[in-house]
Amino acid sequence: MSRLSVTITHGVALLGLMIAPLMAHAEPASPVGSWQIVRIGDQDAASQVKSRLRFAADGTVTGTGGCNRLRAHATIADERLSFGPIISTRMACFGAAMQQESAVLTKLEKVKNWHRQGDVLVLSDENKKTVLILTRSD
Repeated sequence: MSRLSVTITHGVALLGLMIAPLMAHAEPASPVGSWQIVRIGDQDAASQVKSRLRFAADGTVTGTGGCNRLRAHATIADERLSFGPIISTRMACFGAAMQQESAVLTKLEKVKNWHRQGDVLVLSDENKKTVLILTRSD
């Protein structure tokens, strides 16, 4: 084996030793953070209506369905996700905002699973059918 081959081999091995601890401590993807709802069931969210969710590390979920503020507690275990009772303010809303909020609240009650692909969070029902798609907004 040539001297260059030995040097390259040692360099690659050293790099592997340096990266391994970093990979071992990498945080798994989680829903923690702020998210914009972009799809509700098989319909795109209304662009003029802002429906958002924020997942905190302690399981608290806050946000808006499109008009009213909402709050719930999420239980997350692996790819399973469920919401406790969802509470919200009750301001009068009209048109697209009310329709979207109603759809968001209905879909949130069906959520049983989640997965994340980079800056996209997908919430799905017990059959793993997508109910909400969100994009990172923080």
